Amino acid sequence: MNQKVFKTLEYTKIRNILADKASSPGGKRLCQELAPFDSLSALQKALKETSDALSRLWHGGSLSFSGVHDITASIKRLEVGSTLSQSELLEVSRLLDTALRVKGFGRNEQDEDREDSLTEYFQGIEPLSPVNNELKRCIVSEEELADDASSTLHSIRRTIRNTNDKIRSQLNSMVNSQNMRTNLQDFVITMRNGRYCLPVKADCKGNVPGMVHDQSSTGSTLFVEPMSVVQMNNELRELAGKEKEEIERILAELSALVGEKTEELTYNLQILTHLDFIFAKAALSKDMKIWKRYPGNPVFAHEADGTITGDAHIQKMGDVYVMFYFSAFEPSRRYKAFNTFAASYDFGVTKPVVQFTKKFTNNEDASANFWMAQLGTSTPLWGGKWMVSASYLKNQTVDKADAWSLGTKYAYPLSKRTRIYGGVEAVFNDDKAGYAIEAGPDSSLHFNFSGDNVGKGNGYGIPDNLLGKNSVEFFVGINHQF
Repeated sequence: MNQKVFKTLEYTKIRNILADKASSPGGKRLCQELAPFDSLSALQKALKETSDALSRLWHGGSLSFSGVHDITASIKRLEVGSTLSQSELLEVSRLLDTALRVKGFGRNEQDEDREDSLTEYFQGIEPLSPVNNELKRCIVSEEELADDASSTLHSIRRTIRNTNDKIRSQLNSMVNSQNMRTNLQDFVITMRNGRYCLPVKADCKGNVPGMVHDQSSTGSTLFVEPMSVVQMNNELRELAGKEKEEIERILAELSALVGEKTEELTYNLQILTHLDFIFAKAALSKDMKIWKRYPGNPVFAHEADGTITGDAHIQKMGDVYVMFYFSAFEPSRRYKAFNTFAASYDFGVTKPVVQFTKKFTNNEDASANFWMAQLGTSTPLWGGKWMVSASYLKNQTVDKADAWSLGTKYAYPLSKRTRIYGGVEAVFNDDKAGYAIEAGPDSSLHFNFSGDNVGKGNGYGIPDNLLGKNSVEFFVGINHQF
């Protein structure tokens, strides 16, 4: 499919909506690369994975893949024996944290007697807990290793703290000395070039023996390292060098540990990225209107030779709901196809809906081929919904007349799946036989027709009852989604 078709269909907008549901950069990339399938088997596999992921979301709650980042470059460096930085090792640790969490989610949702299309993915994840625990023990943040990363590092840092305390104690005694205070520009201890200094007045430099490391912009203040702390500052610099060497050794050791698991890390990254993509589709599906299909009538189910059945799809884009319902050829039905496209804008209180329907039959005696346009609105009232609709039906057979209809309906929910409704509709035509076409939208673009849908729970259908010229129909019913 070329890009012009994508643009015409606004396919990119759909992919952007899907990408917002993914947590990881890799998952978002897969969402943006999603294209129509050219293989029925691949399509059925993807639909099954999405359906299974949605089932797991309903039972186990949300699942985040936010800790999954692309560590491919780090893995390649490990494969050639390079040492990773603290931030790179932390990325590995976050990936393994996510692996552990996702594997636990899959384990909690797995029934011992039931496996689905995602089971193999979850089973293939390797959290590498011993490796991750060592990383978490040693690395505090991207800038700091834990003191206990090694006994040597702990000893060096303890000595650094003691030396710092000695230097500050010595300088504090000088700052608080009455003889010294007259020589200082300010009574503070500062750092210059990594060494402790005192701000000395330029004209009092001879009174404070030491090394000058800096001066103020005006030249009135010199930053002097007193001789009494020079040796301790030197020790501090040496300790800092030893600390750096020990940190480099620890990072090399951790990198070697992680480097032994590059194959598992690569597989984890691939699985988690793909699962993020699958669960993004499931999360988007969860946000859409949930349709309970007839048993044995799933989307694209080939139940027999020459049999393809259909289903409804709703997409919410901001305040706009768009619905498409299709049903292709099925030998046991009287029509070849029944296709509906509808759009609704949510104004908060009132929701107008525009719908267009085209019907094709495979039995000339059953009913006429026709197209129909409808305009309706839905408003909350007394805990239910009051709906008003107007329809125009254009018959495409010579023995059937065109028809206009005006109707109103009130529906009251008894539960999430069951509601009762009643209303009246007037049909105006120039023939003995016309169609009673009662319709009205609810809060999620669910149209209900009187007639053959009552009690089935699908919510879609065309009534078979034929009315006389300029007829009025009163109707009541109950609708339940099984």
